[in-house]
Amino acid sequence: GFLTSLPATLVAWTYMTISALLTSELLINRCGETGKVRNVGLLELYQTYLGDIGGKVAGVGFLLVSYIMMGVYLSEGGDRLHDLLFLGADANGDSMVLSRAIFAIVMGAFLSAASKYNVVQKIMIQFFVPATMP
Repeated sequence: GFLTSLPATLVAWTYMTISALLTSELLINRCGETGKVRNVGLLELYQTYLGDIGGKVAGVGFLLVSYIMMGVYLSEGGDRLHDLLFLGADANGDSMVLSRAIFAIVMGAFLSAASKYNVVQKIMIQFFVPATMP
């Protein structure tokens, strides 16, 4: 229910917000230490503070979590596309596989095209960044 999941959602949101702020603080400190304003990545940050082995373990963990989240989003997006198109469910679920594949192809094509023209970056700079500024 809504009331039972609300405290867990608030705790998760608080944890993620604090984690993002602390990570950004570490990245800013690392930029100041190295003098590089760009190209200070998470892997370099992990290796600086956790050592070589700890950095590699944290990097693999980050990739694993990212891969799992990508799978969940693609699966759910395919399910939403399936509901939107009113595809009838087969006995073996082929229509669900088809809708997930279509969703993955469409999103992959969009992201590929957007990365070539910096569309995502331009949208972020023009619309979202000014909205977050006081």
